[in-house]
Amino acid sequence: MNNKNNFKPKEHFVALFDVLGFRNMLKQSANPRNSKEMLENLSYSYKEVFIKTWHERKNNNFPKPRLLFFSDTIFSCYVCDEKDKFEYYIKYLSDVMSYFLACGLQKDEWGNIVVDFPLRGALSFGDIVLFNEFDKAEPGEYINSPLIMGVPIVDAYDWERDQKWLGVSVVPQKRSCLKETYDPSLLIENHYLVEYDVPKEKGTEKTLVLNYISTDNIDSVRRYITSQIGRYEEMPDINKKYLETLKFVEYVHNHKYYLVKEA
Repeated sequence: MNNKNNFKPKEHFVALFDVLGFRNMLKQSANPRNSKEMLENLSYSYKEVFIKTWHERKNNNFPKPRLLFFSDTIFSCYVCDEKDKFEYYIKYLSDVMSYFLACGLQKDEWGNIVVDFPLRGALSFGDIVLFNEFDKAEPGEYINSPLIMGVPIVDAYDWERDQKWLGVSVVPQKRSCLKETYDPSLLIENHYLVEYDVPKEKGTEKTLVLNYISTDNIDSVRRYITSQIGRYEEMPDINKKYLETLKFVEYVHNHKYYLVKEA
């Protein structure tokens, strides 16, 4: 039997991602086989990018982040009780975005499309309840009951939906207290976090954006985004999101805000 202590909130850093246009992808896949292939590619990409990227990072001596995949939504959270953990987690998220946007339509050795899913996301932090164990309901009956709740998740969800581009940024209301809570000075100095006017439903709002642009991948990122701009030329809403994303890429390039990676 669980007791109340199991459900005590604890501070986590939260990342919430969404695959843009997922609903339209499913609806447009009239052929069940196409829908099945798309779902297979998506699940494969989840594993390939979010899990494999963590394992492949250098100096990986930290606990693994929590990951929850639900349809087209990816939820991740991490206990950043040390500055090094926070910095490592942000760099990991940057690697994830770089993989998605730099690889574009890359295929693996078996011909499977690894990534073709545009991501948009939000970062927040604060107290959340995170519980996932087998709870005994009645004699002979067990129910797996994951429980995830907290204000940071709601804030991240609202901000993710308000953004009109492909990108990940800190919930604006958390921007100032982020600097007090986690001290992102080194991440800003090395351009993993960049101040930027993020496009949203109405106008823009300045916050810290997760940067994924390096001198090594900028050409690949440009090529992928430009191809999508052409692909969605007759779909203004989607087309605009890619155009806004390209603006950020050029902003990073013009200001030389390329990632400064560890040796």
